[in-house]
Amino acid sequence: MEAKRYMSKDNIGAMFGVSGATVGKWLTRYADTDHPTPEPAAWIGDTPGWIDATAWKAWKLALPGRGAGGGPLPLGQAREEYREALAASQAEHPNDATAWHHEVRALKQIAAAHNVDEAALKELAGQIMEANPQMTNEEADIRAVATAIRSSRGKKLTS
Repeated sequence: MEAKRYMSKDNIGAMFGVSGATVGKWLTRYADTDHPTPEPAAWIGDTPGWIDATAWKAWKLALPGRGAGGGPLPLGQAREEYREALAASQAEHPNDATAWHHEVRALKQIAAAHNVDEAALKELAGQIMEANPQMTNEEADIRAVATAIRSSRGKKLTS
């Protein structure tokens, strides 16, 4: 039987181009906030280990950024882009009546357009839905898209 492989703080840091020490600071800084880091899957002594890189990518995507919360979410733009991507999927796949397939294709298209990780965007939409059970799938997707737009704006500003 093969042993499970866990990611260390250094592995997480390498994924984002920062040091393991920075990841350690994130663990402390965001512990008691509305945006805590993903929980470790295992502990070996005092050393945490994670399995789910996508959860970390979704966490980083949703990180508000510098200043007062990174600015407001661009919900209007997100709603427009999401609905355009849905329409494009429906036009390209007219025989597919499954709404879920079109939603997944829309998120994939938007992730590519904003240069964000597709799995992280889907994970973030799922987290938003889980945290807000009264919200529709579409509204959760739109909030995730708005977060991706805001995140990609910050990258353009710092590049």
